[in-house]
Amino acid sequence: MIRNYETGGVRHLVFRMFGSGGLNYHDYTLIRVKDSVKASDVFVYTTDESVSSTLSKLVDMMNNSAEHLPEEVSIMMKLNQQNKAKNYAGVKEQYEKMPDKYKENKAIQLIYITACHQLDLQLYQKAIEHFANSFPDAPSAYLMMIDFYYGRKEYEKGLAAIDKLDKLIGDDKALDFVRGNFYKLSGNRAESIACYERVYRYDPTLEMNTNALVHAYEEAGESAKAKAVLAGSKKK
Repeated sequence: MIRNYETGGVRHLVFRMFGSGGLNYHDYTLIRVKDSVKASDVFVYTTDESVSSTLSKLVDMMNNSAEHLPEEVSIMMKLNQQNKAKNYAGVKEQYEKMPDKYKENKAIQLIYITACHQLDLQLYQKAIEHFANSFPDAPSAYLMMIDFYYGRKEYEKGLAAIDKLDKLIGDDKALDFVRGNFYKLSGNRAESIACYERVYRYDPTLEMNTNALVHAYEEAGESAKAKAVLAGSKKK
């Protein structure tokens, strides 16, 4: 859990989802039921959508024939089917023929971005950056950017994307692990180690960060510090 906050008289809890599968965040909406506190919904950062909204769309798709669906839902179904069939060029072609009002739909743009990722890296970059400009408060844009810029070794842009994501989340100290990776990529060993050290002090149980810090110390010729981190990690 990263933090709790209140908006419009409603309390929220924000959790980080982090491990070998990647990085994501869940924002739970809390309600009181008699003498208990329960979660009524959860907003998922990678999809920029609450689970209730995702499920309601699925129910609409299952309970309605295609001709009775809202047009944008019907378009999304067709795009998803083409993506599933790996017809990424078909998704691109259909998207480019759409009226602007559908091109600017967040869910449709996300499907298009997925197709672009499989077609061309420059097209993928352009699609992500357009999405970020269209929806500056959408955390999924910055999650995608971090991944993209890391693969492209564009560390300055990657660090900027991390800062924007961090601001939207409300300060996640574990993001220094990702910053450390970018600094390592850029050859800035000292700043990379400083980032890993901050995360280790914040939470010594984050195994990926501990491993990165140990390797960074070893590469810097500081074996004693590496052994100290390993010993401290074992105690935790």
